[in-house]
Amino acid sequence: MPLALLEAMGAGLCCCVSHVGGMGEAIQHGLNGYLCAPSDVPKWCEQIETIVGNPALRVEMGQRARDLAHEHFSIDSMASSTIAIYRDVMRSYQRQRKIA
Repeated sequence: MPLALLEAMGAGLCCCVSHVGGMGEAIQHGLNGYLCAPSDVPKWCEQIETIVGNPALRVEMGQRARDLAHEHFSIDSMASSTIAIYRDVMRSYQRQRKIA
């Protein structure tokens, strides 16, 4: 997932992005931005026209993007998630050692 996407979301921008890689982890289509197939030019145009033509929707979606970015992709959130994964792995390893 591009850092630029997380930075844009953190700044409260409504994003229209290609539905590839990890983009769907950050963008919830129609809620905090738009996901478009890379080759679907008419859909890209439609989504961009929606964002440009509706400032209130753009602000609302941007606020949701900012909230999600801070909740799931902030340094504190990412560090907590990583620590939780390491703890789970360590617990699993310790259980396996006790069994063997």
